[in-house]
Amino acid sequence: MFFHLFKYKIKSLFKTKDISFWTMIFPLILGTLFFVALGPLIETTTEFEEIPVAVVTNNANPIFESVLEDTNDLFTQTKTDKENALSLMEEGKVSGIIYIDATPYVSFKENGINQTVIKSFVEEYLKQFSLGRPIETVDYFYEDIKFSEDINFVSEFFFALVAMTCLYASFTGVQVSLDMKANISPLGMRREIGTCKPMINILSDFSAAFVLQAITSVIFIVYIQFILKIHLSNNIPALFIIMLIGNTIGIALGLFVGSLNKSEGTKIGIVLAFSMVSSFLAGLMINGIRNEIEHSAPIINRINPSALICDAIYSLNMYGIDKRFYINMGTLLTFAVVLCALSYIKLRRNKYASV
Repeated sequence: MFFHLFKYKIKSLFKTKDISFWTMIFPLILGTLFFVALGPLIETTTEFEEIPVAVVTNNANPIFESVLEDTNDLFTQTKTDKENALSLMEEGKVSGIIYIDATPYVSFKENGINQTVIKSFVEEYLKQFSLGRPIETVDYFYEDIKFSEDINFVSEFFFALVAMTCLYASFTGVQVSLDMKANISPLGMRREIGTCKPMINILSDFSAAFVLQAITSVIFIVYIQFILKIHLSNNIPALFIIMLIGNTIGIALGLFVGSLNKSEGTKIGIVLAFSMVSSFLAGLMINGIRNEIEHSAPIINRINPSALICDAIYSLNMYGIDKRFYINMGTLLTFAVVLCALSYIKLRRNKYASV
């Protein structure tokens, strides 16, 4: 029964023109418009500039000091004491402070690309050292900061576009929910008087929606990364996983909104408004807004699905699959599970005077 329902739901969703347009075609159109508008900036390459840093020696560490001396093409170093280093950082003359110690560490006044490069350098050194690998030069590190040429403010717009594409899966979720309501759709009436359990209906429809969005994600990645040649990530499988999890919360959001006792137009309006506001706060319209929110109200970025998706992509490119990546993915999955549970409870409680 499950596969029978799954097959017909897939066909139904593909034939629904509104779903196909908003979840598959519209993101590609918007991506093309971004490409046309930002094309000159995408093609412009900027020479990497050395990052000014202050270096403070707490305790001698000959190995790290030797590696640090080999970073003249990466850092402009000012060796000084802690007090003067803090003063230089406060005045904006250095991007951060590197402390030489048994376990080197860093400190910053603010977050940014320069600070991320400094932090990544020290973290990569500690990683290589902990693995017992010989550390004679920083060539390994230059391989790991290729993102400095790829991630810029233009990329941030496309990261937010990825997030918007995922949240637009909510339109599919709303349609799935509407098809389960006997007071709205003929299909809902037939299901209400049928013998199939509600859980089977929900799982088959959710699975069909998930497969549809997975196909949409593949098309999106191929078009943006390989046809328009906009760099999203070097790790395409991990990027695909991010989109799958993003699609999951999008479908779950639509399923939950669709289960509310509102008109169809109101439900569509709710998911559209939420998707756009969420994407706006992640930087879809204004570059850098996510970083501003991180400084002024970081809790918003912790609960905003679009911001979590953008940060997952950013983290993937900067650090690979690490703790930050897993936290973003775990948060999104938690939200999706909660929304699915609430939707199931709401849909099971539907009662009708007559069918």
